[in-house]
Amino acid sequence: MEQPLPAERHRRILEVLRERQAVRVSTLSDLLGVSEVTVRRDLEELEQRGSLERTHGGAISTKRMGPEPAYVEAIARNAAEKDAIGEAAARFVEPGDTVFLNGGTTTLQVFRHLDAPGVRVVTNHVGMALEAADRGLELLLVGGDFRPSA
Repeated sequence: MEQPLPAERHRRILEVLRERQAVRVSTLSDLLGVSEVTVRRDLEELEQRGSLERTHGGAISTKRMGPEPAYVEAIARNAAEKDAIGEAAARFVEPGDTVFLNGGTTTLQVFRHLDAPGVRVVTNHVGMALEAADRGLELLLVGGDFRPSA
């Protein structure tokens, strides 16, 4: 049996990790048809690239959460429910309150329903900043890390 090329082994190792989140060296050795020494060498290389984290006897995925959906997809998902949540949450805001809203699509609906006078909004949501121009509220836009889609 011909051994798979390193690139093929690396692809398969990462595929297994996406499915299982953790895998043993012995399991990978059997799946790939290569020695455990070869698997350990592959894991070391993939760890250096930041693709996985080696553990005693195996490896775990460094990407334990799935990718976030694109913003345009997320804003359309459950739109009526998000609007209802936003309306209900905004009722708790009283005149002069300071409200901290993150960059989520549901919190955008909270922002859109705010109507108490003198409200101050602190957020990292650029969309709220764009919509704040026509609103009678104060908005403080804070920075953070930009996470482009992969």
